[in-house]
Amino acid sequence: MVHTCNRSCSTSPRDAAKLCDGFCQFFKDKLEKIADTVATRLSNAPGYHQQASKRQEPRLLDELALVTVDEVVKLVRSLPSKSSPDDDMPTTMLKSNVDVMAPLITRLANMSFSYGVFPSSLKQGPVTPLLKKPGLDQFDMASYRPITNLSTMSKILKKLALQLLQPYMMSTGNFSEFQSVYRAGHSTETALLKVINDVITSTCDRLTTVLLSLDISAAFDTIDHNILLDCISSDFGISGSALGLLLSFVTGRYQ
Repeated sequence: MVHTCNRSCSTSPRDAAKLCDGFCQFFKDKLEKIADTVATRLSNAPGYHQQASKRQEPRLLDELALVTVDEVVKLVRSLPSKSSPDDDMPTTMLKSNVDVMAPLITRLANMSFSYGVFPSSLKQGPVTPLLKKPGLDQFDMASYRPITNLSTMSKILKKLALQLLQPYMMSTGNFSEFQSVYRAGHSTETALLKVINDVITSTCDRLTTVLLSLDISAAFDTIDHNILLDCISSDFGISGSALGLLLSFVTGRYQ
């Protein structure tokens, strides 16, 4: 287990380890509590039948295409120069020696994609607790959010896979047209413009407008991976080693 803490205090190694273990357990218990609450509320909620959407039958994607050395070189050169404590080589050194390293990274990526297995050594992430905002109680663990700093190699493989998956998923016709995050040409600005346009249009049509905003606690950390993979398979037709890679990516992680 690898833990990192950002508190600058003169404590013994034993106390520091105890503090880090406490943070680790607190973050773990928080997610389990949220998941249990959601499951309980869903089990007690009345049945809801959603109207069938106009879903297109996607073509199947069984395996990812092979990446080239030139694609790896371009990606590595575009990386920010910051590094992770888990990096065997600083990112600046990797970028300056990209011509030597790119063929090795290309082979690693293509083997990972072909077998549908994300390297287990790249699933480890040092976690740093950071204050959510200034002024919060520094001695209350609830005042902190966990920030994971994955290794540069892990980020490279993830980005290479995303470059292959995202264009395919966008082409299926089942990608939400209203999603503004993690999508080229979209941002929080396009999301706000859509909302404002709907409000103005409704006002011009003399309709009553109600806006409901939801802030989901630990939204990304509490995603059900089984549901996620089922949607990826059924809505986007991803299967075989391509789906195996995604399953491998989200399972077996440790901090």
